[in-house]
Amino acid sequence: MFELLSFDLSNIFAVDKIFLYLLNFAILFVALTFLVYKPVKKFIEDRQKNIQNQIAEAETKQKEAESMKSEYDNLLKTADAEINKRYEAADKEITAKAEYALNDAYAKADDIRKKAEQEIAQDKTRAFAEFKEDIADIAIDMAADILSREISAKDNQKIIDDCLNDWSSRND
Repeated sequence: MFELLSFDLSNIFAVDKIFLYLLNFAILFVALTFLVYKPVKKFIEDRQKNIQNQIAEAETKQKEAESMKSEYDNLLKTADAEINKRYEAADKEITAKAEYALNDAYAKADDIRKKAEQEIAQDKTRAFAEFKEDIADIAIDMAADILSREISAKDNQKIIDDCLNDWSSRND
């Protein structure tokens, strides 16, 4: 059998030998096809399918990730809206409480002012009443002095000055 496989250039153009070389080549080709080509081809096809599956899985995961991202973005927007809503409500509540406290303070200040004005009016009325009593007392004292003696212009001036001094000392 090794003689058939020997390669000699002198016999290369012999027809029967060419047929044997072609037959050897065909057998080698078929053997390599079954032993090497088909397993390599199957390996490459399996590898391609595996890569395609990984790509499809990656695309699915990417779509899931994008979906989750959009869901989280929506949750963040909702949370931001809720925070703004609560902030505005708290701001309105604080403003309302501040206005109520301010209005209450103004009302109390107004009440205090009205009471003070009433007390001042009462004190003024009392002071005028006391003033009238003092003037009446002074007038009575003056009339008694005038009636008890005869008065000259000089004495009259002295009595008026004494009355005014007496009245001013009572008011102090």
